[in-house]
Amino acid sequence: GFMMEESTQTLFLPDNIDGMPVQALGSDLFRYHGYDANVFSQIQTIVVPNSVQYLANHIFNTMPSAIQRLHLPVGVQCDDAFFSPGVTTVCTSTYDPAMDAYCQMRGIAYEVCAGHIPLHTHTFDSVVVTQPTYHANGYTTYTCTNCGGSYTTPGSAALSAPTLALQGGSAVPGGTVDVAVALANNGGLDDVTLLPQYDPQTLTLEAVSAAQGSTAAIVSDASGGLPTVTVTPPAAYTGTDLCTLTFRVAADAAAGQQTVQMTASLTPPAAHADPTPLSLAAAQTEVTIQPAPALSPALTVQSVSGTPGALVPVTVRLEDNPGLISLMMEIDYDPAALELDHVEDCGLFGTGSANDSVFETNHDLSAVPYTVCWSDATTHQANTQTGDLAVLWFRVRMQAQPGTYAVSVRSVDHSTLDLALDTVAVGAGAGQVQISVLTGDANGDGAVSAADALAIRQSLHDPAAAPIAPANADIDCDGVVTENDAAALQQFIVDNP
Repeated sequence: GFMMEESTQTLFLPDNIDGMPVQALGSDLFRYHGYDANVFSQIQTIVVPNSVQYLANHIFNTMPSAIQRLHLPVGVQCDDAFFSPGVTTVCTSTYDPAMDAYCQMRGIAYEVCAGHIPLHTHTFDSVVVTQPTYHANGYTTYTCTNCGGSYTTPGSAALSAPTLALQGGSAVPGGTVDVAVALANNGGLDDVTLLPQYDPQTLTLEAVSAAQGSTAAIVSDASGGLPTVTVTPPAAYTGTDLCTLTFRVAADAAAGQQTVQMTASLTPPAAHADPTPLSLAAAQTEVTIQPAPALSPALTVQSVSGTPGALVPVTVRLEDNPGLISLMMEIDYDPAALELDHVEDCGLFGTGSANDSVFETNHDLSAVPYTVCWSDATTHQANTQTGDLAVLWFRVRMQAQPGTYAVSVRSVDHSTLDLALDTVAVGAGAGQVQISVLTGDANGDGAVSAADALAIRQSLHDPAAAPIAPANADIDCDGVVTENDAAALQQFIVDNP
């Protein structure tokens, strides 16, 4: 099976003998060549077939000096096969880093050849470093600038998956609480989908705000499950902050801890050249629900100002409503300076047409204190709304003197009840009406005109038929209203049309 190519003085070893593949060369294969030096002196190159996977010890020991080159398969395993002063060069068809190192240790030249014909010594000037990704190790590619042949060496290990980090806050029932979402060990991502898990009876995901430069959105689940959150940061984002989730705490939530868990799936950056999503391990945090603050229900009264004859609105508010189904309120004021015109319901307890709530008032508007009442005997849910309860419309009496006049309100305990029909103490409130003089506005219409001079003269002849506001009509401030005041007012109007 041996073949000799005399023109190149090359000996080709067979890749099979009688159909059996040649897979190894045994020890001392050419050891006794010295007995026939004539033959071996003509051999310059020996070509070992690609079928050979192993070379035993001392195969080429004591080879004659004419044997200069061995052409070996790539990846062949060797013992001390080349300890021979006659073998000066080893070559393979493509670059074999292990063989190169093997030859360097033994002082033998190593080359890359096409077949058994030497071509050139590789010059690996092109070096490309491929960074590791989440799914693959990094590596370095060395390419020969002469022939394009290449080989790789291992680089950094594959990137570890980022880890989620959650930070929960605290809130009272009915309030909102934030959960900050961040990434540790972030090797890069293009987008991420968050899958939060929480008790929907206690928490409701209301909003999401993304870190600067990113966008985020809540995506509802079509089947009615918990929503997911998508975050799209800048491309190949390697930052830490992702987003903040805002939850609404149920108004009836019990004080304590609520667990928020989260998993995530991220898309690696395009530079990784691997779009396979990466699943992140679950993380969790605790949201603290604090005890609801004790409510101090109270009535407040707005302070206003007006002049004699003016109609002024005084707004009454209910603050810190603990859940009333009935409220009776008494209104006190000075009837000598103020006259209650009507009471306007602001709808805090609803309207009779929308539900069964009822707003009732005393038929006698002159009664002091004046009583109004709201009630809803059929409701099954406490009304905890706060805000404007009623507007008290007062007419400032014409005879009212300038000054400050109190308007106060208070609840009537036996008719101020919660859903359990227990009485509720509601704090009283007080405001004031500041009555000031509008000199010349004798008839109290809010303007100064010739009609006021006429009203003064009519009142002087028949006070009952033509009442005026004395404080406004006393033009000369002498304490009484006379014809002189009418004349002075008329002159003022003529001079200031």
